Amino acid sequence: MRSPFARALIAALALSGAIACSFIEDYDFDGKPCGNGDTCRVGYVCVKVSSTTSYCEHAADGGHGDAR
Repeated sequence: MRSPFARALIAALALSGAIACSFIEDYDFDGKPCGNGDTCRVGYVCVKVSSTTSYCEHAADGGHGDAR
């Protein structure tokens, strides 16, 4: 059986994880580097500036994150 301190610590860690996950969902990916294979999150498209530089941009048409 866990001590009250251990249960409180586990609850606090679980809550902080839930808060962090909800923050990530609302994160703005405009201007962030594209992922492997020039991919971005759903709703964003990868814009290639040069052969080595690309960034994610919010798709005006609600795109699916496909590379363009």
